[in-house]
Amino acid sequence: MKDIKIESNVPIPSASGRGTVAILKKLQIGDSFICSHLRQSNVHTSAKWVGIKIVTRTIDGTLRVWRIA
Repeated sequence: MKDIKIESNVPIPSASGRGTVAILKKLQIGDSFICSHLRQSNVHTSAKWVGIKIVTRTIDGTLRVWRIA
């Protein structure tokens, strides 16, 4: 416990994951965007939370997400 240093006035960064929700809320049916394969599960979970339906496809090694409903 002697190694712990207490610090003050360190700003809290914004929460991660909200960027995905913000993007999904802006999508109109038929719109799409490129996404990292590592975020695919996060995108599906966020879409369900936002209440929209999406589909993903990999084209030439790039993951693309479309809003379908």
